[in-house]
Amino acid sequence: MSATYGLGHQPLHTDGAHLPEPPDWIVLLAQAPNTTPTTLRAVPHGDSAVPWHAMLSGIFLVRSGNQPFLAHAATGSRIRYDPGCMTPCDQRARIAAQFLADRKDTHEHGWTQPNQMLLIDNRQILHARHEVSETDATTRVLHRLAFIRKAQ
Repeated sequence: MSATYGLGHQPLHTDGAHLPEPPDWIVLLAQAPNTTPTTLRAVPHGDSAVPWHAMLSGIFLVRSGNQPFLAHAATGSRIRYDPGCMTPCDQRARIAAQFLADRKDTHEHGWTQPNQMLLIDNRQILHARHEVSETDATTRVLHRLAFIRKAQ
């Protein structure tokens, strides 16, 4: 995302949407406080406000290097969405993309403490970033770890 948007506003997305198996959890760590919050939006499975039919059946083209593939925005209770690598191919996917890009019902997570961590359920929560403030432009650093739960 940072390669595309630089220090500008990032859209809501899940990490690893371009991968055949996206990570289940993301941990973000800020070693130092900063004034640029992380935006979070839950898309809980079974929520009647979610257009599940469109999410489960709309087709997206996912660009992933030399191996593009087709995918849905939701598979079971897992969501996958990144407007940087996913292009809607039908009307249902366009409905899903419009819903997922909407910033209503979001929560702002502030980075107020040193060594603060944020655990994101990448299966059901989208995240984004506001434009990085001038104050944070040279000092805001978030470290990221991704985890995939392997079935036993």
